[in-house]
Amino acid sequence: MKTLHLISMAFFLMFCVSCNENYHLNLDGATATDASLSLPSAVLGQTPMVGTCFPDGSTVTISSEDFDTSTPGPFSCPCEAGKFDCGMVNIPGTGPNGENPKIDVSIKDQNGNTNTNEATAPVPEVDLVHTIDLEVGQPTTLSGTCNVEGADIE
Repeated sequence: MKTLHLISMAFFLMFCVSCNENYHLNLDGATATDASLSLPSAVLGQTPMVGTCFPDGSTVTISSEDFDTSTPGPFSCPCEAGKFDCGMVNIPGTGPNGENPKIDVSIKDQNGNTNTNEATAPVPEVDLVHTIDLEVGQPTTLSGTCNVEGADIE
């Protein structure tokens, strides 16, 4: 019985120190990092850069070639209580990725561990309901509204 106990303990110790690859014990001090952007189903104009993150105290950085050139970023904000809010960013839908803007979400913890994810959301299509009569040389005013997940955009 004592031999069986010693063999069990030996296997347990081998499991725990298996070339420092047991990520559950975190023997080298590394911390898993992650950040995920919560985009609406479609983006256009001012879009919130909010999401979830881990661990608290890390820095989240949001960047994209598709942001409006007047405020291109990148934007950084802290990860607090498992969430981040880097504010509103203008996504005009005219960037290099056109109607499918790509946004990089990077996180760096206090130990220097990093992780980057990519988020995408399409720019909504606009359909004209009414035909428009235009006269060459005459000023024309077009107006209307659209709805993206409950947020009116004019």
